[in-house]
Parts: sequence; C-alpha cells; structure tokens
Amino acid sequence: MSDSFAAGAAYIDGRYMPINQATIPVTDWAYRLSDATYDVVSVWRGFFFRLDDHIARFRQALRALRLAPIESDDDVRCVPHRRVQRGPRFAGKAYHPANCRNYIVAFGRLLRRS
Repeated sequence: MSDSFAAGAAYIDGRYMPINQATIPVTDWAYRLSDATYDVVSVWRGFFFRLDDHIARFRQALRALRLAPIESDDDVRCVPHRRVQRGPRFAGKAYHPANCRNYIVAFGRLLRRS
C-alpha cells in the first residue's frame, strides 16, 4: 500500500484515489438534490458480511431512484475488496462524529437579468 492511501481510499466515477482527494462538486445534482444512494458493508477480519445481499439492495435502491451507473454487479463487488486492501478509513480512531471533520458548504450562482 502506498503512503498516499494510508488514511483511506475512495472510489468515485471509476477511479480509486486517496480519501483526501475524493471530491464531489457542490454543483453536482446528486449532491444538491440528493439523487444518491448508499449501502454500508460490514467487514470482519477481512471478510465481507453478505456482500451479495448488499449489492442486490443497492441495485434495488438505484432502480427506485432511476439511477444507472455503468458498473456491473461484478464491478461493484470489486470496489469494496479493493477499498479494504487500500487501508483503514479512520486510522486508529473509532467511527464517531467527533473523529470526523465538520464543515459547512455554501454556494450561489449569479443570475443574469434579461
């Protein structure tokens, strides 16, 4: 594992990257309108708990939102495997909001008058 992945890894739009490089533009519709879904997969000692069930539930949620990413189920299955290989999410820290960076996002657009 390279040092750039020591703090964790992310997969966005077909690319793996160090967690500190993972970004979604604030103007992205998925970010602004909540056109997004997620599923949390548990890992214990390097093994996933019911990964195929998670993928099926994830696909069902995508269909309900009329979202169709290009990744196949096999592609989706590879993402958590590679993600776990890349290192811990919160190196040495508990999963708790106190251990996360809190921030505010605000943006605006200039509207042209006709």
